[in-house]
Amino acid sequence: MPAVSPGLATMELSLTTGPRRNWANLSKPLIDAFGPGRRAAPGFHPHHDRIVRLGLHHPVTSGIGHDVTIDA
Repeated sequence: MPAVSPGLATMELSLTTGPRRNWANLSKPLIDAFGPGRRAAPGFHPHHDRIVRLGLHHPVTSGIGHDVTIDA
């Protein structure tokens, strides 16, 4: 995945789940996953304030059970 250039950012995420999955609990960990992870350098800050437009989409399909499909 290419790096995001410095400055403000727009993010579009689509989480396809089954009808029984609570998709809202997945959004924060998903956004955090775009950072360098737990082995980040000391003092790392994920710069969530850079995201000025966030689109969250939630298609529901009964055929995937408890799985989640993510498109970013």
